[in-house]
Amino acid sequence: MEKPNLKTYIYVLKDPTTLEVRYVGKTTCLKRRFRSHKCLTAEKGTHLASWIVSLRNKGLLFLMEQIDVVEGDKWKEKEAYYIEFYKNKGCNLVNLTSGGEGCEGYRHSKEAKIKMSKRQKGIMPKYIPSFKGMKHTKLNRLQISMRQIGEKSPNFGKKLSQEVKQKISKKLGTAIVINGIHYPSKRAAARDLNMLWATFRYRYKMNKFV
Repeated sequence: MEKPNLKTYIYVLKDPTTLEVRYVGKTTCLKRRFRSHKCLTAEKGTHLASWIVSLRNKGLLFLMEQIDVVEGDKWKEKEAYYIEFYKNKGCNLVNLTSGGEGCEGYRHSKEAKIKMSKRQKGIMPKYIPSFKGMKHTKLNRLQISMRQIGEKSPNFGKKLSQEVKQKISKKLGTAIVINGIHYPSKRAAARDLNMLWATFRYRYKMNKFV
């Protein structure tokens, strides 16, 4: 049973050469988990182990960074949220699951593999994490905001004719502005930001883009 005040740290492992996030995990002791990852071998049989071993063969070591800290069992939804967040950002994660299981090295059942295959083909909806009772730290909000503006924005450099903008706005709703970027509608903003509609609606309602 989870201790109510036990602190759990959510962290990421980054590629030391590209700084791309490759893994999202949780632990109650960052130093212990760092040593555990560092000693992984190919015999572990996971994508994470294979990636770490491939770095080691090049004389490299992953970078570990804490991104959040939660109490009690709230880490389950937090871990799932960050896995979904970085996947939507295009990061090539080596996580085997959608998070919240706390079982490194977990092997999927045949049924689970079929479901994941369907999800990848768009047959099933993607996992939608719950944000109830969650709040980003000021640093988290700043980091997320900085990733959505300027040249890093997926909408940067794109131009639509006035006619197209009006058609989209009429069909999908009223135009909005997020972090200085104009979108013809909420739906269009969610699409350009690579967010699930339910996730976007929650963040927009709670003003979590600022």
